[in-house]
Amino acid sequence: EVVPDHVHLFVRVRPADMPAEVVRKFNGRTARVRRQEFRWLAKSKVLWSKSYFGASVGYVSEATVRRYNEHQWDAVA
Repeated sequence: EVVPDHVHLFVRVRPADMPAEVVRKFNGRTARVRRQEFRWLAKSKVLWSKSYFGASVGYVSEATVRRYNEHQWDAVA
């Protein structure tokens, strides 16, 4: 899910995968793809913030996480 100031990702990784490494790889790959697709971004030094938040969901279904992401701002709006 993409919102104005951040992106939500729901990914499955192995227990041995370090969150910082997963984020680093995601950011690197998507930055390369965006710079190829949008040439004007090639001049930007940074496309992603250095900060991130990661959390595990344990034994919650994918549908529950998707529902949360889709409706988390309903009470605020």
